[in-house]
Amino acid sequence: MRNIVTFTMVVIGFIISHSAIAQVQFTAEASRDNIGINERVKVSFTVNKPGDNFTPPDFEGFRKVGGPNQSVSQQFVNGKSSYELSFTYFLEPQKKGTLRIDQATINIEGKIYKTTPVSIKVGDAVDKPNDKSAIKKREALNGIHLVAEVSKSRPYLNEPIYVVYKLYVSRNTNVRNWQAVDNPDFENFWSRNIDNDQLSVKSGSFGGEPYRYVALRKTVLYPQKTGELKIKPLTLDLSVEVPTDRRDIFGRRLYETVEHRISAKTRTVNVKPLPQSGKPASFTGAVGKFNLETSTDRAGIEQGESTELELKISGRGNLQLINLPDVSSPPGLELYEPERKEDIKVNANGMRGSVTNTYTLVGQNAGKFPISPIEFSYFDLRSGSYKTLSSDEIVIDVKGRSNAIANNNDKTNEIDRRTPVNKISGVSSFKFIKTDTNLRPLGSKHFFRSTTYWVLALTPIGLALGSLFFFIFRKNQPHGKDETSRKVQKLAKKYLSEAKQNLDKPDKFYQSLEMALYNFLKAKLDISTSDITKQSVAEKLTHAGVSVDNKDKFIEILSKCERARYASFKASQLGDDYNHAARVITSIDKEIKS
Repeated sequence: MRNIVTFTMVVIGFIISHSAIAQVQFTAEASRDNIGINERVKVSFTVNKPGDNFTPPDFEGFRKVGGPNQSVSQQFVNGKSSYELSFTYFLEPQKKGTLRIDQATINIEGKIYKTTPVSIKVGDAVDKPNDKSAIKKREALNGIHLVAEVSKSRPYLNEPIYVVYKLYVSRNTNVRNWQAVDNPDFENFWSRNIDNDQLSVKSGSFGGEPYRYVALRKTVLYPQKTGELKIKPLTLDLSVEVPTDRRDIFGRRLYETVEHRISAKTRTVNVKPLPQSGKPASFTGAVGKFNLETSTDRAGIEQGESTELELKISGRGNLQLINLPDVSSPPGLELYEPERKEDIKVNANGMRGSVTNTYTLVGQNAGKFPISPIEFSYFDLRSGSYKTLSSDEIVIDVKGRSNAIANNNDKTNEIDRRTPVNKISGVSSFKFIKTDTNLRPLGSKHFFRSTTYWVLALTPIGLALGSLFFFIFRKNQPHGKDETSRKVQKLAKKYLSEAKQNLDKPDKFYQSLEMALYNFLKAKLDISTSDITKQSVAEKLTHAGVSVDNKDKFIEILSKCERARYASFKASQLGDDYNHAARVITSIDKEIKS
């Protein structure tokens, strides 16, 4: 019995040891798990058994610049054999973030084996890539330099500067084409790229030696924070012709085309704050040179009618980033949320054009209502001081509806006095009327004074009086709440639509989204523009029966729109914010209706 047990244990041990020896190991390994956008990484897939039909992953997010390099190693040590088959690739990342290399597969003895996915974190470009192959290429292509030149290193807050990216190439090197791999996001700057469609080659110098250079692009920047701000590097992929030691039969040097990745160095600007001395109370951040204009389409209206007030700021400066001054209306005039229009062009010197707010004013009461002068202050870069512009006082003359009706009556009386009146006198004028009648009753039912008689007689009179009262009632209504609500809801939908159209322009997107939120509040809560604060909005929403969750979400979106005036947001966030706002508005609208 003991021999049987011993034999069984030996057999089991042999099977286990044989299984361990025969176990397939198929692995994936990256040379580094953390690289810069301008560095390379080596990825190897290794298996310890011969196999067929090796299938690599698609390397999404990477560009394959080398491989596959296949190698086989087989050794016999102390009577034991070892086998290793490897496939090696060299990859360049195409974007930043955590990139994943998916599974590779191989067929061994009819069975499919897979590797474990590998993650590689890709960060900002580094000034000196430490990948060995990249260093060798850098040495071979030391005649190419990408330089970022900044127009001003110490600008004021919201003062326009620009960065121009120049590609310097030595005279014995030719660049066939270029493609941006990593565009800087210009964090803490408002930015606008000015691409040059027709690139021109110019002569210059680099490091004291003659070079050719091309200005690839310019980007206008408006710093939104003070202090030290970094301009992250631009990274390009180049197809470069570099000379070789070989020559053709005519003695001309031969060239080879290689792919080369290059980055500009990080640049730093020190942004100065605007001076506190002499800063007027009406200053809201405008920097540049501006003009102020105000106008109305008509200064005299009747009670219940509307007029438009136009406030226009024009000139050169940070027009898309400024808040136009508020317009306050006196009691007796209803002021609606303005419609903002922009006519702005951006070039290397910054923004130039105009921004206009058009307000709708409705006369609620009769009288003359002055609109106080509007002040607009800005910081003048040329003089280094603050300037304040002021408009003239505008008086809106609202005529009472009763006076208008009286004037119409007077005009009617004057017409009556001028029009001759035909008079009928004397009994003889009625001789043509037959006075004798021969009437007979219609059976036992008398039509005169019957129910049918009174219905037919009084119905036209009732309809006429009803129409008259309805007309008078409607005419005396200055602007019904339903009409106002419809108008404001239309504006809210318009601005929400504008926000959707500007998903690629963060500044315009958040302006339109904020206007949509404001007009939604006016339509649903009957709240005036001057009363729109976070606290008042929260109180009104609570009083209207809106849930706490929807109220908090609405305030959050409103706050984000306000922050967008001073901070930059990535374009990927805009779609989420739009969907979030649309859902919250729809949900609140249903709650208020219910």
